[in-house]
Amino acid sequence: GLGDVYKRQAYTELLWDTILFDWKIVAIIAPFCLAPEIIYLRSKIKMTKNGNKMWQSISTFMICCLLFFCIDCASITIPILRDVTDMNYISAHGEYTVERYSRVVGSRSVWIIVITDDGERISLGYPKNGEELIDLPKDGGRGTIWYSKNSSYILDFIPDEPTDGN
Repeated sequence: GLGDVYKRQAYTELLWDTILFDWKIVAIIAPFCLAPEIIYLRSKIKMTKNGNKMWQSISTFMICCLLFFCIDCASITIPILRDVTDMNYISAHGEYTVERYSRVVGSRSVWIIVITDDGERISLGYPKNGEELIDLPKDGGRGTIWYSKNSSYILDFIPDEPTDGN
């Protein structure tokens, strides 16, 4: 129905925001990473041999850093693009817990662990701004979770209705 169309659009927007956030960071650091190379190429003639070597090694290091960030971003972007293109949004019903870890560069610090009714274990992360946008009680619970198949991001949570009459 129409509700599903809106849902899918909202999920797609969440995932696009995640991609854009990562590439914005790359766009911000790119000029800094490329600056030494530009300085090196422009003033190569005027430099001493040692100065020349120093700028060349700084430049090489910075370009390698930029490449690393681009590869890292691509590894995040490609699975998301596959989800967005094919609308690979799946729902699973079960119990979940939220696990927090200290931040390690390039890894998720918050994991949502879902144990489905069939006993399958699914590990999900939050998309960009997902923690604020998705109303997921932090102390765990039961319900239906929507997530992206390839990139493993939680997209929505529908809690079970309480059955005790409250």
